[in-house]
Amino acid sequence: MEQETKFKIPSDFFHPLFFSCDANHLLKIEPDIKETLKSSPFIFDIAFISSHTDVLKPWEEQSTFFPLLMELWNDEKKELNALFKIRDRKKVKARMIKALGYYVQFLNWSNGQAVRELKNWQTSISNLNNKPINAVERLEFIIVKPDQYHSFIQLSQLFEESVKQYYKKLALRKK
Repeated sequence: MEQETKFKIPSDFFHPLFFSCDANHLLKIEPDIKETLKSSPFIFDIAFISSHTDVLKPWEEQSTFFPLLMELWNDEKKELNALFKIRDRKKVKARMIKALGYYVQFLNWSNGQAVRELKNWQTSISNLNNKPINAVERLEFIIVKPDQYHSFIQLSQLFEESVKQYYKKLALRKK
């Protein structure tokens, strides 16, 4: 089922890296969930916050969505490696922002909740139970300098640590 809805982005989602406050953004739910995640960052979170009850809730269906997010991250990671080799900082920045969006979603969803805001993301992430050590400080570094190689390394490490924590949590839950 394909839905096309023009959302007014909630003000809590205004962040210069993701959404500007002066525009309506066309967020589209594609028949292919992977394509939806790729083309419309935070769409499921925004739909949930906007009280669209008929939209999927990835934080409740982690076994379906996490493999997709990891696939998208791995695709971005390959592209970023190639772009860093040729030093194309403009393309790197756009891809790093996309990858950063995947990470913020992964971190929130793995804690069983939607991304509720990007404006004051530091507070939101600080309040999560499962997160890497110094996650806020490390993300601040990435956000300030998304086109630098050290930011890419930091994001890679954050993903790796978060995935390990997620699987550890699953293993403990099964006991």
